[in-house]
Amino acid sequence: MPSSRARPAAMLLLASALAAFGMGPAATPAAAATVPVGSGSYSDTRPSGTLGPTTNTGTPVAPKVTAAARNRPVPTNDWWSSLAFQRYGDNPWSTPMYGHPLTYQATAGGLDVGYPTSPSIVGDGRQYEYAHKRDLTIGLSGLNSPDTKADDWSDWTVTPLWSDGARTLRTTIGHGSPFVYAKGTGGNAQITTAGAPTVFSDQGNVLGITVAGHHYALFAPTGSDWNVSGSTVTAGLGSKDYFSVAVLPSIDALATFRKYAFSFVTDSKVAWSYTGGTVRATYTLTTEAREGTERGTLQALYRHQWLNTSDALTSYTYVSPRAP
Repeated sequence: MPSSRARPAAMLLLASALAAFGMGPAATPAAAATVPVGSGSYSDTRPSGTLGPTTNTGTPVAPKVTAAARNRPVPTNDWWSSLAFQRYGDNPWSTPMYGHPLTYQATAGGLDVGYPTSPSIVGDGRQYEYAHKRDLTIGLSGLNSPDTKADDWSDWTVTPLWSDGARTLRTTIGHGSPFVYAKGTGGNAQITTAGAPTVFSDQGNVLGITVAGHHYALFAPTGSDWNVSGSTVTAGLGSKDYFSVAVLPSIDALATFRKYAFSFVTDSKVAWSYTGGTVRATYTLTTEAREGTERGTLQALYRHQWLNTSDALTSYTYVSPRAP
């Protein structure tokens, strides 16, 4: 959708008309058939002689999903598909997942999170990438899960689940989301950093830290207090089960992000329409106020999106491999 107004090199969008891309899974037909979709169609059976998802050695794999998601078709080529389809025999968690601006990898202790801001040239000079590098791990004290499963997903978000019998952790992550929304039981909220963090703001249940030159905000329920010991940061959740973490575009953004820290995203949908030669995408997030009444949120946009939106933008920017 063309715009006649100049746009700042900025990206964060409030509330409903939101960023990123990704289509949700189609419904599974009841029997083998050619299924019409708009002006096209698809078959619900694979061509003869082909295989379904496998490990890197060719061993067939079934999707790793929780009981709540067992009857849903699972995307096999999404940004988070390694969470559900095990690629390597010795890794029942995930390989790196690229959400932009954040990157993720599920491990036994929780969710590794990074914010790559420098490109590298690899593969004998043939490949340009912003590779995942862990800044911190979001987990619970003592968590040691034997695997990670997909518990829920929508058009551009996914909710992994960890459980070791005593502790259970769920996090919701998404394309363009600067937040990680966490729900945990059985242990304190625990953030383990790649190196000793520098604390730039301590407001009890809200902590601002810098790790590897990147700024993060940690949000625990009101009445909680973050405690820093070396590279381990913990907060008791009391009778609550939620906390969140955000990557900040700058230290002075902490107050803005604090406003939306407990407005947890629970669903994401994209709708398409076209008129003549113009295609319009409308992105909508559903949120739940875990604390307070705020229901808005922040969402990062790729350059082609923030150039062509009429929605309000902030002045904040992130680094991404696809421009600011």
